[in-house]
Amino acid sequence: MKVYVEGVDKSIDDMFISRGWEITYFIKEADLVCFEGGADVDPLLYGEKNTHSYVSEEADYESLILFTLANRYEVPMVGICRGGQFLNIMAGGSMIQHIEGHGVNHMIYSCYGSADEEVLVTSSHHQAMIPGDNSEVLFKSKDGINEIILHDVHKGWFQTPMLSFQPHPEYGGKHDTEELFFRLINDELGLST
Repeated sequence: MKVYVEGVDKSIDDMFISRGWEITYFIKEADLVCFEGGADVDPLLYGEKNTHSYVSEEADYESLILFTLANRYEVPMVGICRGGQFLNIMAGGSMIQHIEGHGVNHMIYSCYGSADEEVLVTSSHHQAMIPGDNSEVLFKSKDGINEIILHDVHKGWFQTPMLSFQPHPEYGGKHDTEELFFRLINDELGLST
């Protein structure tokens, strides 16, 4: 399997390579496009005034181009942290522009399938995703924050499935974030090595 990784975070490349994926620099030959973390997505993209967002117009512009190409070539997409927030917005969702207490390891809980599943993840974010109508929340934190959202291609305007993954699977440590990330890529996007 081949993945196109947005940006320059080598730890994301290394994570995919360690799982048997090949990094590609050509979207047309990718089996998956991965959007990385970074600055907040501009609230203008979801029709709101900026109250607490630290935006990068350059990052938004680059993500919009990448999204447009991946969608055109029908390449499934996954987003980590800011990347997940961006995909949530592209799927018709919006954001809570500021929350507290999501910069450490914490438990998340399944909202689908085996609803009693809990997973220790690590994250670093101060915003929270509000899904659109064509999306399904897969995992939430104890305080009700949406952590992982699947965007259904059959309900939306976009051409390919997308997964918004708020935690950071590329962070090392004693948590299960990476395992969950690749399991959902396999189970929900139908991609495995």
